[in-house]
Amino acid sequence: AEVVPFYDHLRRGWGARIARESDDFTPYDGFVPEAGEHRVLFGENATPLSYRQLETIARCPRAYFFGYVLGVNPPAVYDVDPNEWLSASDRGVILHVAFKVFVRTLAERGEKPTLNHRQELYRILDGLIEQKKEVFPPPGPAIYDQDVAWLRRAADYFLSAEVKADADYSRVHCEVSLGLPQGDDRTPLDDGEPVRVKLPDGRTVRGRGRLDRVEVTPEGYYAIWDYKTGTSQGLIGGDLFQQGRRLQSVFYLACLLYTSDAADDLLC
Repeated sequence: AEVVPFYDHLRRGWGARIARESDDFTPYDGFVPEAGEHRVLFGENATPLSYRQLETIARCPRAYFFGYVLGVNPPAVYDVDPNEWLSASDRGVILHVAFKVFVRTLAERGEKPTLNHRQELYRILDGLIEQKKEVFPPPGPAIYDQDVAWLRRAADYFLSAEVKADADYSRVHCEVSLGLPQGDDRTPLDDGEPVRVKLPDGRTVRGRGRLDRVEVTPEGYYAIWDYKTGTSQGLIGGDLFQQGRRLQSVFYLACLLYTSDAADDLLC
């Protein structure tokens, strides 16, 4: 204790320890009301929320407080595995971009997907793989071939499903942005302003998100797609919403519907 006054970091740490061991509710226990003044959840001036933020509130309010109010997150862990090249996130990004480019390319030509388009999808995929390879070289040819084979299998599955569904790409919009900045490849459904979503109790939240794919059916309905390149756990059967901890599908639907003036009473 005698050296504490001479070292600022020790002084602050010692003060935090004393505060947390006391019976008072202090800033070191989470009492920082000024930090939440700009995080209003409901109303016209509410902070725009993503589905992931809402899921975090439902799953663990403290995690939401730390991550989205205080901006405190665990440090990134960079664990290099010599037997791995692409992470699950890397594979997901590559496939998402490949599917978007493929759909838009065929839409511009007025074509429906067929199995004869497999090589074209492979070329798009291979180009993205090469871009990744230049930035982040694989640890060896065997691991490279393994990851490429995995990506091609995923592409095959995607194309087979598209052909089976007789997808009409003239009705498909990729990367629809709601409440987010639009890039150069805007869609007719994009809306740069956060979407005002009315809740059953009359309150409103302001939503935002980027939808992988939206298809407008001949009947005028919206079919929302989100490509899942990882696990399907929790997505099939059972409690699909997990008591408010899985909201992506219904949240995107609500945001999309409330971009229309006719949607005021659809979810109430």
